[in-house]
Amino acid sequence: MHSTTTGAEAVNDLFEQSVLPSYLWQRTGDDFVLVAANAVGRSYVGQAWLDHMRATTFAGLFPHDPAAVSDMRRVVAEQTAVRRATMAGRPPEEPDETARAAAGNETVVDLVPVLGDCVMLQVHDVTEQRIAEQAARASLAKLDRRVAQQRAVAELGSFALRAVDPTALLRRAVGLVAEVLDIEVVTVLRRDDDGLRTVADNATDELADTVLPLDAALSQAALTLATGQTVVSADVRADERFSWTEDGCHDSLQGGVTTLVGGGAGGPFGVLCAHSYRPRDYDPDDQHFLVGVANVLAGALDRSAAEAQTRWAALHDPLTGLANRTRVLDGLTHALTRDRRTGACTAVLMIDLDGFKYVNDSLGHSVGDALLASLAPLLVATVRPSDTVARLGGDEFVVLCEDLPGEAEAVRVAERIAELWSTPLHVGGTDVYVRGSTGIAWCRSGATEARELLREADSAMYAAKERAPGSIAVFDATMQRRAASRLQLEGELRRSLEVGGFRLVYQPIVDSATGRPVGVEALARWTSPTRGVVSPQEFIAVAEDCGLIVELGRWVLREAVTTFAGWCAGQPETPYLTVNVSGRQLLHPGFVDDVLAVLGEAGLPPAQLGLEITESVLLQEPTRARQMLGALREAGVATLLDDFGTGYSSLSWLRQLPADALKIDRSFVQGLPGDAADASVVSAVVALGRSLGLTVIAEGVEDAAQLEALVQMGCPRVQGYLFARPVPGDEARATLFGR
Repeated sequence: MHSTTTGAEAVNDLFEQSVLPSYLWQRTGDDFVLVAANAVGRSYVGQAWLDHMRATTFAGLFPHDPAAVSDMRRVVAEQTAVRRATMAGRPPEEPDETARAAAGNETVVDLVPVLGDCVMLQVHDVTEQRIAEQAARASLAKLDRRVAQQRAVAELGSFALRAVDPTALLRRAVGLVAEVLDIEVVTVLRRDDDGLRTVADNATDELADTVLPLDAALSQAALTLATGQTVVSADVRADERFSWTEDGCHDSLQGGVTTLVGGGAGGPFGVLCAHSYRPRDYDPDDQHFLVGVANVLAGALDRSAAEAQTRWAALHDPLTGLANRTRVLDGLTHALTRDRRTGACTAVLMIDLDGFKYVNDSLGHSVGDALLASLAPLLVATVRPSDTVARLGGDEFVVLCEDLPGEAEAVRVAERIAELWSTPLHVGGTDVYVRGSTGIAWCRSGATEARELLREADSAMYAAKERAPGSIAVFDATMQRRAASRLQLEGELRRSLEVGGFRLVYQPIVDSATGRPVGVEALARWTSPTRGVVSPQEFIAVAEDCGLIVELGRWVLREAVTTFAGWCAGQPETPYLTVNVSGRQLLHPGFVDDVLAVLGEAGLPPAQLGLEITESVLLQEPTRARQMLGALREAGVATLLDDFGTGYSSLSWLRQLPADALKIDRSFVQGLPGDAADASVVSAVVALGRSLGLTVIAEGVEDAAQLEALVQMGCPRVQGYLFARPVPGDEARATLFGR
């Protein structure tokens, strides 16, 4: 015991200076004996320690430090194990970590050899160290999770850039989110008119076709869609924001986070949802990860939609949504190839609207576009379900009919389409009647290519137009030749208009009683560089069809007024000039302003100008025509009804028109004086004009007998070869002014 005490006294200063709980053990034979102990602030040495151990409990050793009591109990047990291990010649076992955890603070015991056969044990409180280590491990784990999330977003982005199918991309996304967040259910919900519809999920087919309401109070996903914000809920069942216990994906899910997918011009695509079967929190990194995935999906879906729109636009007409020329040619090419293999038959119906240009010119292009857009679904509903309706451009439509039993079936389709023309289309606040001429080309005609069959249908369509508006014609070989000639004529017309290839001639209008010229009619003439002189009836009709008539009519008006004003300068007489105006020119926006501007520039009084309009032109858009002619009449410009008697003449019609003169058509004058029927018509028109205060002019007077008959009937004005043929300007001027 003496040596033990001596050893303890030798390290007494060491104990007193220690800042850690310390215990000194000394070997005594085969055992270790505790000879000294020091809890911080108190020391017991040798026999005093032993006496103290007998007189007190561990709790009394460290009354100021309850944690130290627990440490002492554990250290004594550990030291006993150390002593036994040392006596057995084996290294001491590691302390029981479970016991340490149960003790509260975490401690470590160090063995330090001192004074030869003595061993000192020091107890280290490593609680803060362990906490720091745990925090470091948690931080590393969080960093690893964040890296995994970033890697997953990058992987999904790379996958999206490989032009994959959107469905495959959505499936890949929900799988990655479920794996990275270690979560049970991940879904993508697409916004539809009737709610949020499941389009991808990582769970079972039980979620397929799920449709959730759009009420934000009923689901987490609906709240995200309504607010555009990421919504986090540790337990949706207990979340006061929702009156519905379901979370928007499945009635057994609880902890969830939802975020918006997409937000372009068309609105969001939908919502990305991540949910677990238990309550769960989601830290900002989890939320940012889900937002990152949603952003990748949004970009990819927008790009996919844009590409789909580009593909659609390449094959469809943007105004009507119908197929376009490219798609028709492609479909027709495949159909003809199949026909050669199977013996089936294909037909093409080419439809061109008659009078559509008048709608554009009179009511404006917006109304014309509305008319075309309204007509498109009617055409689709009229043809067979297997037929393809397309718009080639302008007012031209095509119907591709495949697998036909014969030509008669194609004609029946065209006849059903023709029934549409009997009903007006209500556009631009008014009812508009249109008709369409239809040409049919049949695969048995000999055409072997799509473009060739389209050309044949186009030729048949023009043949139908020549017969009568709204007609139907089936292609034959003569049509192709006529179509080629007409196309050549149109090209020559355009070039002549560009280079000034037209000229004007003038035919006098004569007082029937005196034979004195009182005015002249300006007439356009054209000589084709390849076919010579072309009749006005032919080139005017082509100009009407191809849209050149407005430009040609504007040139005629300006040239005639300017020339006539030059003739009249300084003359005491006040003859008048008449100019023919087409319906499209009359109804063209700005026509009234054009006329008044030409008169002002030339210095010709409006009272010396008359515009010749046919009755059929006025009937196309009667309200608009009356407005235009009324405005011109107020300015002093006269209106002459040309070819009167050949249209839809009636007293009620004449009473509504702002007309100043009637021109009796030459077909009635030619029968005078012998044809009683013609004489009756002419006499009635003259009397009608007199009663309505209208000047009457008889056209086509070619001999003295006709003139005499007209004079006796009281017709005041005449025009025809008897007095003068249409002549160039210089001759007409000399005739008009007698020199």
